[in-house]
Amino acid sequence: GAATAVLHSARDPSLAGVVADSPFSDLWNLMKEIVNSKLRVPDIMCRPVFEGIRLAIQQQAGFDICEVSPLKHLDSCFLPVFF
Repeated sequence: GAATAVLHSARDPSLAGVVADSPFSDLWNLMKEIVNSKLRVPDIMCRPVFEGIRLAIQQQAGFDICEVSPLKHLDSCFLPVFF
């Protein structure tokens, strides 16, 4: 929810501001952190699996999960975002 609100805030001039409670900063990094902490799988082994997931999502849903990064979109945000 909070990450989606931050991403949307860069595109919607009708908003006055966003209060974001605990958004993730980058989906790719979040995926790596979860796999590393829960499964203890090294990054080098996760990368091919993540790339496969990324390709499948691009083909089926039409977007790149590497672009799901609220942190990258904050520069284009024109309204206040409170964390």
